[in-house]
Amino acid sequence: MAITLRLPQKDRTLRDYTLVGGTPVAPVAGVPLQNRIAFSAAHVVCDPFADADPGSNAQIDWDG
Repeated sequence: MAITLRLPQKDRTLRDYTLVGGTPVAPVAGVPLQNRIAFSAAHVVCDPFADADPGSNAQIDWDG
């Protein structure tokens, strides 16, 4: 099953990108798992079409 994402471009358009499946990476034998905890606010996103630098002056997409 192919998964397609719509990604914003610099010219303020959207482009479809289809993920391509392949052979999964095999786990390294003898290396213990290292669990991590990630915290995020997935419902808060930058406006991908805002005229701003998302790394220092992100504009919030309140409608997204």
